[in-house]
Amino acid sequence: MFEKFTDRARHVVVLAQDEARALNHHFIGAEHLLVAVLREAQSDEDSNTAKALAQQGHTPSAAIERVGLAADAGAESAPEFLPFTDGAKQALQAALHETRAMGQPAITPDHILLGILHSESAHVDSRAAAAVTALGLGPEQLRHPAGSGRLQLTPLVRLALAHARAEAQRAGTTGIGTGHLLLGLLDADPALTERVFGALGVDTDEVTAKIRDVVTGTD
Repeated sequence: MFEKFTDRARHVVVLAQDEARALNHHFIGAEHLLVAVLREAQSDEDSNTAKALAQQGHTPSAAIERVGLAADAGAESAPEFLPFTDGAKQALQAALHETRAMGQPAITPDHILLGILHSESAHVDSRAAAAVTALGLGPEQLRHPAGSGRLQLTPLVRLALAHARAEAQRAGTTGIGTGHLLLGLLDADPALTERVFGALGVDTDEVTAKIRDVVTGTD
C-alpha cells in the first residue's frame, strides 16, 4: 500500500513510528498516526488538516497536546520493529478508500486523518476517537475546508448522477455520456422538467423517450 503514499504521507508513518518509540510503546496505533498527521500539519499550513484545525481554533501543536499521549515508563525498551495495531491498519485502509472516493491519485496526510476518523468512529472509547472528538474535527471539514472555494454537489445533483449512471448501465455502455446526464437530470427533477417543457408546450415523456432512443442508438 505504501507505494500509493505521497512523500508527506510516508513521512507521517515514519513520525508515527518515532512517536511510539519515543513513548516506549511497543506498537503503532491510530493515536500515533493522529499525532504524526498533526506534526506534519505544522509544516504545511495549506493542508486541509491545518485549515480544519484553524477553523476549530486549534494550532497543530495545541492539538497534539490535546491528544495527550503518555510514555510507558515501566515497560521494556521498544523493539526495533513496531507492529501496527488493528486500529492503525484499519485507518490506513480507510485512507486508501477515501483517496479513491475523492478521485485523487495518492494518499496524503489529510487522507490518513480521514481514515482515522472513519475507522475510529466504531471505537468511540479509543484515545484517537476521543481526541478527534475533543478537537471537533469531522470528515466534511477535511474534504471541504472553509475557504477552500470548493463547491459541493447538492443532493438533487447527486440523484441526477445516480440516474445517469443507471441510464448508462441500461444502455450497456462503459461510460456516462452527456445523453445519460441529460436523462438523469430529467428523471431527478420531474417538477422542473414539467415546468420548463410544459411552458414550451412539449410533452416531457416524449422528450425523454426521444433522448433515450438517441442514446441507445435505436433512433
